[in-house]
Amino acid sequence: MKVILVRPAYDDMSQKMSAWAEQAKPRIDAVEDLEGPAVTEENLRTSLQKRPNVRLVAFYGHGWPESLLTLGSDGTERPLVHVTGPGILPQEFAGRNLYAVACNSAVDLGPALFNSGCPFVGYEKEILLPAGFEAEFGTVVNDGLISWAYDEKTSAEIGEQLGARWRALSDHISETAGNRKYLWAGAMAALWNADKVRAY
Repeated sequence: MKVILVRPAYDDMSQKMSAWAEQAKPRIDAVEDLEGPAVTEENLRTSLQKRPNVRLVAFYGHGWPESLLTLGSDGTERPLVHVTGPGILPQEFAGRNLYAVACNSAVDLGPALFNSGCPFVGYEKEILLPAGFEAEFGTVVNDGLISWAYDEKTSAEIGEQLGARWRALSDHISETAGNRKYLWAGAMAALWNADKVRAY
């Protein structure tokens, strides 16, 4: 499945997520990669309109319950995709799938997308990323995207797989943690992320 990749990359956390997306690129068929200042409502809408047969959009960045975010030209966050606008509306994603590595976006936006004909996988709370676990956490989220791009799975199957991968990572870290608190922090963060995955 071809992919439109979207990664605003305007602060420390979204830059780390953008680096994860960069690592996923060689393993997916990304027909467009909107990055940094190129992530605008106009550019994403144009990409969607020019590529009606691309069925998967992957977003790596920040979210609110009702939206995915980008940085405006004035330096403030603004909705890129939004339940009611401003921003691209859920019905504009009809017939596609949206994979959102974005905090909170599964609360209102996920169901709105699904009800508009766009299956969704994302998170209903904050995604935790303790220092020192960037590589392991990036592998988990990228594996979800890669699987959706190639394995012809439903959003529910991807959500279940993603949750299982987070739990497996938590178990793996816990097995070696001993009395090292930073490892326990990583294990607990992975478990938290597992419990916050939502698929519609």
